[in-house]
Amino acid sequence: MTLLDSVIKGLDASTRCASSEVAPTAVLWTDAKSEWLPLMDQLKARLPQLLVLGEYVPDTRTGPAIWLKCAMQGVLPEVEFPKGKTPILYLPGVSRQELRAGTQCPWELQPLVELLYRGAVWAQKNGRDWTVEAMLVSKESPALALDVSGTANTKLSMMASLAVLAITPVWKLEGRRLEAEDFDRLMIGDHPRDLLRWMSNPKEVRAEMDDGKWHAFCNRCREEFGFDPATDGEFVAGEKLGLQETSNWEGLWSRFREAPASYNGVANVLRKAKPHTLAARFDREYWPDENELDEETLRKDLLAFSGVEHGSARTEIAKLEQHHGVRRSWVWAKIGQAPLACALEFLVGLSQRTASHLGGDSIADLEKQYVQGGYLADDFALRALASVKSKADCDAVEAAVRSLYLPWLEHAAMRFQDCVQKESWPNHKSSNRAPTAKAEIGMCILFADGLRYDVAVRLTEFLRQGGYTTEENRRWAALPTVTATAKPAISPIADKLQGRGLPDSFTPEMVEAASSRSDASNQSQDGSATSKPLTHARLQSLLKAEGYQIIAASEVGDPSQPKARGWAETGEIDKRGHDLQIKLASLIAGQVETLADRIVELLDAGWRKVRVITDHGWLLMPGGLPKQELPSFLTEAKWSRCATIKGDSKPNVERHAWYWNPQAEYASASGISCFSAGHCYQHGGVSLQECLVSDIVVSPDVQLSAQSANISKIDWKGLKCRISVEPAASGLFVDLRSKPNDPSTSITNGGKPLDGNGTVTLFVEDEDLEGSVVAAVVCSEAGQVLAKQSTTVGGE
Repeated sequence: MTLLDSVIKGLDASTRCASSEVAPTAVLWTDAKSEWLPLMDQLKARLPQLLVLGEYVPDTRTGPAIWLKCAMQGVLPEVEFPKGKTPILYLPGVSRQELRAGTQCPWELQPLVELLYRGAVWAQKNGRDWTVEAMLVSKESPALALDVSGTANTKLSMMASLAVLAITPVWKLEGRRLEAEDFDRLMIGDHPRDLLRWMSNPKEVRAEMDDGKWHAFCNRCREEFGFDPATDGEFVAGEKLGLQETSNWEGLWSRFREAPASYNGVANVLRKAKPHTLAARFDREYWPDENELDEETLRKDLLAFSGVEHGSARTEIAKLEQHHGVRRSWVWAKIGQAPLACALEFLVGLSQRTASHLGGDSIADLEKQYVQGGYLADDFALRALASVKSKADCDAVEAAVRSLYLPWLEHAAMRFQDCVQKESWPNHKSSNRAPTAKAEIGMCILFADGLRYDVAVRLTEFLRQGGYTTEENRRWAALPTVTATAKPAISPIADKLQGRGLPDSFTPEMVEAASSRSDASNQSQDGSATSKPLTHARLQSLLKAEGYQIIAASEVGDPSQPKARGWAETGEIDKRGHDLQIKLASLIAGQVETLADRIVELLDAGWRKVRVITDHGWLLMPGGLPKQELPSFLTEAKWSRCATIKGDSKPNVERHAWYWNPQAEYASASGISCFSAGHCYQHGGVSLQECLVSDIVVSPDVQLSAQSANISKIDWKGLKCRISVEPAASGLFVDLRSKPNDPSTSITNGGKPLDGNGTVTLFVEDEDLEGSVVAAVVCSEAGQVLAKQSTTVGGE
């Protein structure tokens, strides 16, 4: 991580929005002092959507305000604006206050004023511009939280060294207070970095150096590396770097490996500098064209898997891993230039997991084998597909995944369906594994549509790494495994529903009785009862009647209410699967993080536990799921993996009882087949992947939760705040924050630990915060908030 990386991370975060919000039209980056202007060339190289306010120079993506508005709309022929990217407008010499002045804003900036309302402003949470100093010292993401002296000399040296500081790895700046000499040393004391920068862009770096620095640079190259940049040029340096003939060149390569993205031009130099003749056993790692040749060879080999028998495919994968596996440790993999070698790691895992089929003579046997490792076949397939981006690479990986995965998945589904035909479905309403989930007091149920078992395992691992406790259970989905049937079955109001006949929508009905539930007979004419198909609104109405708070996507509910129970919904796995089909694989990691963020948000709001439930899983197969013929004249309604049967027709397909009316049977596709072609993603059938779902209860770490603290007193004297805490336990620290559960919103530089008497004095340095309401928080050593209390900066 470098300062430049942090800036890019912050700008990227500003382009994102919650699923319930409209994405910003543009990101405005105001910089009243023009501090970031020296980094524009470096930033433009990595952010093709970055436009700069200034004199009209279209070749450098720079122009006046009205030109920026046109460029961001993609209507200027001289500017190729990347599709799908949110424009970032850097405004040197402009403050947010100027733009907010409206009609008082300088006329040349007025075209940008309306973007304050349709776009986003990249600024600190206190509303101020991100200065270079703030980015270095702030504890607010994405800043680096470094310890920097505040002297005037230090600030001058910091700005003078900005071009070098921006690409210096953060670890070289940590662990000490940075003074003026530290920034000066960046300019003259890191010759390997200067050499790599010069090799990456010789003309630009030479232009940066005055004659004195260039002379010193060349001298050191001659003394330490045995070549002269002035006479030999960058290709001699590239050849020496690739050949690794001395320890100094080996050290330079190690430096390159640390941050290869900061020296993008080095790879091209190595390509052009490679000698025509090399020793018979030269080290291929140092030459990017060798990696590229291997990627091309591997691409062809994986494409050849199309139609290959499963056993042969496994043998070939093992051979490919022996040759290409080592490339995952090469620097080219680190910068995304060996995606197929990286995907091969997951293809090997898939090959090993599908080496033997799931066996067993009962549903219980198959369930046990699946949860003890069988689900990893699904996981490896997803990860392999998500490892590549280009169409050529996707085609290659998809061919290999299909060859390895399809026979195993088909056999597992057929075996499972055989067991289901012999046994009763394990989740009928009277069984102890009925799908219905209810919430205890203080619990919020979080429904995530299509959270397949293997993805749920990823979610629990992600949460445990974050310090949360998870309790995992399993349930069988209601049949057929479509949302219309399975979501109501898992909901807390399942006992308020019933099925009549077999509707084409597979939707149960809610019964509204005039006097009691026992009167329900669908005799609406005499007023005894009426039945209505369940809708989303009616589901929420029933949940409210049962005492559940309906929590919108942008809300967290009120867990402090008596007997509080909540119902929330999140995630888009099933929707994205239907929309994007095989491309769903690349979104799974992001969906897991989104789910985890929502869970943490609810826990931080005060819910004691969050119970994560889902309705069904799904099948995903590159190249499409097989098709099973089912004539339309035999069906009333035909879904992809299930269908309602017309009259007394007897199609030659499997039948299963509808969960909501066991007397009614529907047609179900065999194995992993669909009744229509062209589906890579589908559900509604009977397979382990569709039917076995997780039920996860998430809570804060028990040991951390056992700690307790109480804020007994808050005293303000100007901007000095004295806080007393009971009991005066060791290891606790106190902070003032804009958001109690977000450490990055601290207004006291991260707070302070309690003294031996249970008190602490905090200082608010920003006078503009006086009068604002913040939260005083007491935190454990692990950072968990144990107590919080609102207070006004400066006192009431």
